[in-house]
Amino acid sequence: MGNLPGVPDVGSREASLKATYRAAFDFGAPAAGIALEITGSATKTVEVIGLFINRAGGATSQFTITKRSAASTGGTSTTPTGVPMDSRNAAATAVVKAFTVAPTPGASVGDIFTAQLIANESFSDVFALTVDQPVVLRGVAETLSVQSSTNATVRGFVAWIERAS
Repeated sequence: MGNLPGVPDVGSREASLKATYRAAFDFGAPAAGIALEITGSATKTVEVIGLFINRAGGATSQFTITKRSAASTGGTSTTPTGVPMDSRNAAATAVVKAFTVAPTPGASVGDIFTAQLIANESFSDVFALTVDQPVVLRGVAETLSVQSSTNATVRGFVAWIERAS
């Protein structure tokens, strides 16, 4: 028996799942500038679907999420692991960087979100639920960055999907 008219054939649950990843972070962000950046992939289209940030202790900080058409350069960073949400997923190809010394920002496409956070306050954005589509990064030049106005301990995670380009 076929599908009802207008109802898509979703197939099996396994076939409908997307290659989804998360990278968790907990680090001391720079005094001002880019604290976190997710870079697109040379081989996949990256769709950023969620971001959670907690600002621990200290003075009020402004956090801004910016889409960029060019990757940032320089700075000092660590690279949190992109963890596949399913063991059948290939290794993540997008790269997340947590900066302790701010890089020089790449060209900005525009700011997506801004929030003032006091000590122990958090924000999250689930892009695919709040706008028409997730933040799409095509190629290694495109990034999504989080800037902080003051140094802060930053904790949280970023989640994304990788699709064939």
